[in-house]
Amino acid sequence: MTTPYLTDEEIAAITAPLTQAAARCRHIEREFGLKVRRKPNGQPIVGREDLAAALASRGRKRGAHQPAQAPGNVVTPDWDGLRRKVQSRVR
Repeated sequence: MTTPYLTDEEIAAITAPLTQAAARCRHIEREFGLKVRRKPNGQPIVGREDLAAALASRGRKRGAHQPAQAPGNVVTPDWDGLRRKVQSRVR
């Protein structure tokens, strides 16, 4: 039977190589954007469905479900824009 929350071993796996409870909580909050509750011993409590939703939305944000670019549309870098940006920082 699957529990509604991740086990300590599962949390250790997604936060490896971190070992301290506070570091694990920070990592989960920053990496997955989840509000972390803590157990009395300080270890994070993370809901399975919360993590699944965070992973699904993260995939959409990074373009995992974007259609492939049409073959005729070639993207080229804006070299002039890059030069202007670098020159404005040098001055």
